[in-house]
Amino acid sequence: MNLVDLLCDETDSSLRMELLESLVKGLQFYVTNLFADSGRPRFQFAPPVDYPADIYCSGESLTLLCDIEHVSGMLNPELLAHVRRLRRKIVRWTVNHMQNRDGSFCYRLYTWGRINPRSIRWGQAIMLKALARLLLYETKSKD
Repeated sequence: MNLVDLLCDETDSSLRMELLESLVKGLQFYVTNLFADSGRPRFQFAPPVDYPADIYCSGESLTLLCDIEHVSGMLNPELLAHVRRLRRKIVRWTVNHMQNRDGSFCYRLYTWGRINPRSIRWGQAIMLKALARLLLYETKSKD
C-alpha cells in the first residue's frame, strides 16, 4: 500500500489531511527536481545525475504520475496540470530515446551507448504497465 492508496482509503479526516499535505510536498519536489525539461527522468537528485537514463525510472515515474489521478480532486489544478504535461513529456522522451526499432525498450542509456537485454524482466514489463496505465487515464480524461 502506498500513500495514494492510503489517501483513497476510508481513514479519519485529520490523518487524511496530513497524508495529503505530505503527498503534495513530495509530488512538487519530485516533478520539479527529478526530470529534465525534456521529460527525461533523472537518475538521482543529489548530486543531479542525468545519465544513465534507466527504463525503470521512466516506467515507475509514469506509473506514479498516472496513479495520482486517484486523488486528482484533492490537488490544486496547477499541480495536476503540470503532472499531466510531464507524463506526456516522459512518454515522448522515452519512446524517442529508449525504444528500439522492434518496439522493445533498452534497459539503460548512457552517453556512450545503450544496454539492450531483451527480456521481459529488464524493462519491458514496467514500461508495458506504465503505458497501459497512461492509456487508461488519458482515455478517461477525454470522456
